[in-house]
Amino acid sequence: MRRCSAAGDIVANSSRNDLGGLIGRLVFYGKSSDYSTPAVIDSYASGNIGTTETAGSNRGGLIGYASGNGSLVKNTFSMGDINCGSSCGGLIGYLTETYTSGSASSTVTAIASSFSYSTVSGNSGALVGSYNVSSSVAVGISNGYFDSVTSGVTSCFYNGTYNGATTNCTNIANNPASAATYFSSASNAPLSLWDFTASTGVWEIVNDAGLNRPALQSE
Repeated sequence: MRRCSAAGDIVANSSRNDLGGLIGRLVFYGKSSDYSTPAVIDSYASGNIGTTETAGSNRGGLIGYASGNGSLVKNTFSMGDINCGSSCGGLIGYLTETYTSGSASSTVTAIASSFSYSTVSGNSGALVGSYNVSSSVAVGISNGYFDSVTSGVTSCFYNGTYNGATTNCTNIANNPASAATYFSSASNAPLSLWDFTASTGVWEIVNDAGLNRPALQSE
């Protein structure tokens, strides 16, 4: 999935699980030659999840439940309010990376160059709710960013097992710039790793109801 966006709110009853702003449930098992290619790239979601329903699980700003044996998301972000009871994540509610071959584990990154500008409730993590990565995966999260002031929580993930996999997740709350300013500049990571080439690139900065944020040039 490439260059996709979603803006609508997701409304559900209190027990509904696997809700995401872009994808509810992602299960991605590819061939070994595809392990390094993310299932979702250059995409985002800006809607609210669950609105006032707070009993469901596996809810995320971008993806509710994500599982696979290769790279899952790259150059993505989410914004909006996520309401649920457990496994709530600003970007992904429940993430399980089950890659076991080992032959190409260094090429697998579950989450790369992504951020969350979402507010989360319940048993939640600013980027991921429940985070489980196989011991053969070299990198779980690379260049993951969040703002604890916006999210309301200070941890990248609420609970999880990552078996030594690199987990590079940065809270920008102590940055001199506010989150709204930080995530509106293409020179700040992870946006500095995205393609903002004018006219021919993927991303641009737009003003959305007074908030400057990334958007796809194709929108």
